[in-house]
Amino acid sequence: MKNHQNHSIMKNILFLFTIIPIMFSCKGQGKHSATSLADEAVQLADFDFKTKISTLLPENTKSKTYPGYYEVKHEVLQVDTIMSDGFDEAEKPLRVEYRKQNSSSRDVMAKFDDSEYSAINFLTTLDGNIMAINATIGNVDLAEGESFVKDLENKYGKTTKTKGEFAGKSFDIYTWKLKDRIISYNMVFNDDSNTLRIELDKDGKQVNKGQKSPHFEGYLFIVQKQYESQVFGQSIAGDFVYLN
Repeated sequence: MKNHQNHSIMKNILFLFTIIPIMFSCKGQGKHSATSLADEAVQLADFDFKTKISTLLPENTKSKTYPGYYEVKHEVLQVDTIMSDGFDEAEKPLRVEYRKQNSSSRDVMAKFDDSEYSAINFLTTLDGNIMAINATIGNVDLAEGESFVKDLENKYGKTTKTKGEFAGKSFDIYTWKLKDRIISYNMVFNDDSNTLRIELDKDGKQVNKGQKSPHFEGYLFIVQKQYESQVFGQSIAGDFVYLN
């Protein structure tokens, strides 16, 4: 009888050891938490708008050289508090813009599922709540961009297609309105006329001027729906000019 009891106890212990690893492995499969952009690209497909800007851009990413700037990987972002025009009443702060000043195609700052973006911009409330995120890629193949639109349609349903224009550039805007967010995507053609390209040799000396390379740029926007009226139709600088 005693041997039978010992055998039952051992079976229970083995059973506990078997299910505990399974419980631990399941626990880690929840929603991915955002962290500093210096450590990891932000995933936009299921971005949690409860995330504060201070999580993505913590104190240690503030520029030690230029006040009012952040430096993450090779990207430099300028921080600017936007004021009301003050025509009808005294000026008051409206929002904070984190605008890309420099970036590098070598970086991955944001992802949307498998799509990668090399630069990022933010709009926030005065207390750091994220109103909108823009992720950009400096060179996107037209077929690749069209495939991305189809992927979004498969995921969120048929898009609303409108026309946008900025600085003489006309482009299509694809928009999806979801329960808590608005997703917008467009590709803008860049004829490279304003880009200075220089070819260097292995010692870093200029060889000659590089060839122009016309291309499409991709712009992805994720807007928290509760701030729709404060984002769309507003005068916003930087890459957000391609949202409206």
